[in-house]
Amino acid sequence: MERQNKYGRRFKQGFKLSDDFRTLTIDKCLEYGGNSDNQTIPRGTFSKVSEELKVTDFFVRKMWKQFCIDKEVKCKPHKGLQPKLSNPDREYILAKKMEKPTISLSELREKLLHNSVVPNNNVSRMTICRVIKKDLNMTFKKVSRPKSERFTAANLRYTHKLSSIIYKL
Repeated sequence: MERQNKYGRRFKQGFKLSDDFRTLTIDKCLEYGGNSDNQTIPRGTFSKVSEELKVTDFFVRKMWKQFCIDKEVKCKPHKGLQPKLSNPDREYILAKKMEKPTISLSELREKLLHNSVVPNNNVSRMTICRVIKKDLNMTFKKVSRPKSERFTAANLRYTHKLSSIIYKL
């Protein structure tokens, strides 16, 4: 979802600005008298650059500090979230779920911690639930027994007998 900052610039939260735009930000800071060697910049430069480029003061200040320390403008790579369970653990969960479809999350967690190499024994029931639902595309619905035959001879006799009693009243 796009948002708008106080200067009118539209952005998507969580998405980085391009490396070209970052370079432009640093070039503007240097143009206004910034010195990256001794990490100095004239007073008011951050606000001038932020108004000119329609970004926040915080972004310009952050870019300047990063440039002074690393001498690099590029955004650092993100690792993202690492999966808490490995593929063998997922296969183990699948096997246990196929073996006993009505197994509870607590039982599954205990068996997983006992028989697998889970780091620090900190796998939660929610993690197992997420793996079952999203990764394995399984549910926790219990298979119900098929309903017995409605119109058996015994049922018909009972219904006939009951209706004759009610009719007599």
